Amino acid sequence: MAGRIRWRNLVDSPSPTALERLQLGALSGASCLYRAGLALDRCLHRLRGPWRPPVPSVCVGNITVGGTGKTTLVRHLARRLEDRGIRAAVILRGYGRLDPRSTRVVHDGRSLLEGPDTAGDEAVMLAQGLSRTVVVVGPSRRASSELALTRLGVQALLFDDGLQHWGLSAHRTVALWDATVDPSRAKLLPRGCLREPLGGLRRFDVLIITRCDAAPDCARVAEALGRIRGGAAAPLANHAPVAVRDAQGTRHRPESLAGQRLLAFSSLGNPGAFSATLTALGAEVLEDRVFPDHHRYTAEEVEALGAAAEALGADGMVTTEKDWAKLAAMETPAVRVLEVDFALARSDLGGASPLDDLVDFLGGEETAAGE
Repeated sequence: MAGRIRWRNLVDSPSPTALERLQLGALSGASCLYRAGLALDRCLHRLRGPWRPPVPSVCVGNITVGGTGKTTLVRHLARRLEDRGIRAAVILRGYGRLDPRSTRVVHDGRSLLEGPDTAGDEAVMLAQGLSRTVVVVGPSRRASSELALTRLGVQALLFDDGLQHWGLSAHRTVALWDATVDPSRAKLLPRGCLREPLGGLRRFDVLIITRCDAAPDCARVAEALGRIRGGAAAPLANHAPVAVRDAQGTRHRPESLAGQRLLAFSSLGNPGAFSATLTALGAEVLEDRVFPDHHRYTAEEVEALGAAAEALGADGMVTTEKDWAKLAAMETPAVRVLEVDFALARSDLGGASPLDDLVDFLGGEETAAGE
């Protein structure tokens, strides 16, 4: 985590020192090599031909490193498909698990079959928040999908991340952009946070700008990204708090955190987002403990968190759903969990909501296999 923070501070520095300018120059050279490797990889996959799923499919991803809310959106779409009686599968790599080369069914549409060590925190979080949706992790999107199709009879596929997986050709592609990231300063890895050049935004069917409630200049970001996409307006979205779950599993209104003095802890791709959400709800964050993304907590760390909260005189501890997926099986002090959902913040684009369109498509109201 310390190394990642140092890298982020370096590439985002508005006034780098002489030494930092030398370091940035080296990173710029590495970015040229990264760009060449990216182009070669994409060319090779084009020659082999990408795989097109035989059922309606949507891939949700981003072109930046760090969290944008992909998993939250995928879960939102999956829940809506469940409401329609559609048997879907969520396919993801399963970052942070002990054996990343294996393919595993995390949820078979009836019960949770794997834990965070074998499936990863995001897959378990999805499985815990869904009831009839299949969740599969594995290094190959195609192999995971075919397992879900042949063994579990799913009717639609949702890919959590995979926009840079050139061997996959989903029927619909959705890119998310964190509104706190200034596109005018974004550069290609490792000089900046981009997984691919900004022009890549033009190849996606839908672009959604997320975390708009945390970005005062969200409108300017939306305008800049719209120009890149030829003037197409992008819907704005937030991660809206919907409930706070206490240690007994009882759900309370998120406003119940107002006035609470809390120790917050999380292991997210965007570590500042959680604390900002708590503050917006009126909580006083006495300390914000940040762990590396996909961090596996030890019993000693959990005990230390409880001791720190007690020493601070906090009213309690609070964490995210993603982190609770790793803590649920451990003996922990009383921890509250903030639940969020994906919510569009702007509805002035005309016509149907892009989320409604995606659910309609996945539900079979449009033809997919023949496209």
